[in-house]
Amino acid sequence: MASPGAEIVAGQFIATGAAYAVKTLPSAVKSLTMRVGGLEATYTKTMADGSMYKRLANGTGSLVTGGNGITPSPTHDGFTLGADADINVAGALIDYIAICE
Repeated sequence: MASPGAEIVAGQFIATGAAYAVKTLPSAVKSLTMRVGGLEATYTKTMADGSMYKRLANGTGSLVTGGNGITPSPTHDGFTLGADADINVAGALIDYIAICE
């Protein structure tokens, strides 16, 4: 459940395969979940920038680090998805839900 004053924002974008910035959130990202096909990725503000936990269609999961995950925007209005080859597949539609502070 979101904290008082938090906003929940849902959106979509077309993946590029390269780092992609989404700059349409009302405030800083507290947590973010994105889905593409049968894959899911999750980020929370307690994680390092550029990381995310991803779950693949076969049920396996792994922690992505090194910048290929999700980095919240330093201007507190969005996030950047890194070039993870499983989640950021060029041309794929990515759905996301963000809880913003």
